[in-house]
Amino acid sequence: MKKGSIYRFIAFALMFTLCFSQLGLLKTQAAGNPPANEKTLSIGKAAKGTFTEPEQAQWYKINPSKQEVAKFSHYRIKLQSDDEVNITVYSSLENAKNNVAFDRYMGYSYKDEPAQLDFPIAWTGPYYVKVEYYGSEDA
Repeated sequence: MKKGSIYRFIAFALMFTLCFSQLGLLKTQAAGNPPANEKTLSIGKAAKGTFTEPEQAQWYKINPSKQEVAKFSHYRIKLQSDDEVNITVYSSLENAKNNVAFDRYMGYSYKDEPAQLDFPIAWTGPYYVKVEYYGSEDA
């Protein structure tokens, strides 16, 4: 193989990777309505919630201050639950309404296995967090 063709192959591979890396957004198949009456989350303060029946979602909002944006590059959300519960972080209200999120900002938690998501606060906030419960397999 000639030296020039190796460089063309590398250039093609890099362009391929660059183009397909932009396809990271997923439309989630989620329960619940768009955000309404969401609770505000704050750094270092735990929020508690319960689900009374399957197919429910709870919404939360994170609105970082200018000081937090200057001090931190990412937020970490940790979700601990007794049953399997899904969590999704949305970069905007529009994405939350349309259920569009990057797969790296989706996770799930169940007993003794918390979900932990790190997401950048360089996005223009506020950010929206959806916690969903689909029901227990024991039921």
